[in-house]
Amino acid sequence: MKKKRRAFFSGKKQKGQITVEMVLLLVVMIGMSYLVLKEFQVQKLFKNFISNPWKTIGGMIESGSWQKQPEAKRDHPNHWKRMFSTKGVDPVKKT
Repeated sequence: MKKKRRAFFSGKKQKGQITVEMVLLLVVMIGMSYLVLKEFQVQKLFKNFISNPWKTIGGMIESGSWQKQPEAKRDHPNHWKRMFSTKGVDPVKKT
């Protein structure tokens, strides 16, 4: 009687391999996420994503113009020198 050879990668030997691989992948992914987030904090990338667009959005909210807040405020019609009054213009006196 010949003994049957078992394959090197039989089912019993592979039983916990998927678990070990998933744990290793999880550790690698957590490590990479930590490094990426640390670089974002060092370079202040999130600050640039939020504060730079807000400057122009703030100008639109305050003054209705797609400019940065100081320029938009200066160009708003409420800050223009008025060329008329509610009282009317005084007639020019002829002498």
